Amino acid sequence: MMHLFRAAVTVLVCGGLCLLAPPSAFACSCAEAPSPHISLDAASAVFRGTVVAIDVPGGEVVSSADPKRVTFAVGDVWKGPAYTQLVVTTARDGASCGFPFELKQEYLVYASGPAAQLRTGLCGRTRATADPQSAEDFAALGSGTVPKGSPPAAATPTAAANTPDSGAMRNLALIFGAGLALLIGALVLRKKS
Repeated sequence: MMHLFRAAVTVLVCGGLCLLAPPSAFACSCAEAPSPHISLDAASAVFRGTVVAIDVPGGEVVSSADPKRVTFAVGDVWKGPAYTQLVVTTARDGASCGFPFELKQEYLVYASGPAAQLRTGLCGRTRATADPQSAEDFAALGSGTVPKGSPPAAATPTAAANTPDSGAMRNLALIFGAGLALLIGALVLRKKS
């Protein structure tokens, strides 16, 4: 019976250690972006803007997929909300296909989602306007419209968008719960022997 107990504890400990191992990391991999016209049709917002703020939330658990909020002063709009300021969310890091926006740089942004939750990443046509490939987009898009006003309060992202990804906290809770279940299982098996 003692051998059975040791085998059960070994299996439970090994299983628990597997749960504690960090998840596998995968680099961002993108197919070639569609043409400017197809990208315009697929996007919910297309605009040219200068980055005026980048908000990267912190916290105890940091993941490359955590969202960062990028605020733009908008110059021209081809599709979507025609506001003088727009906020777009992207993953924190390029490893999770997050776009590497830089302060005070101008970009041509193709974003998806509703006006209050626009998002973009590496796998679309979003790029710096200084990038030579942007010329193809500007030629295809033609003239944009000049934004006319500020977004209404309902169209601005809430503070909830600033919170770290709840998926990481959920994973920690699952690991803690699994560890607790393993400990209780080992104690029950030990009492029975």
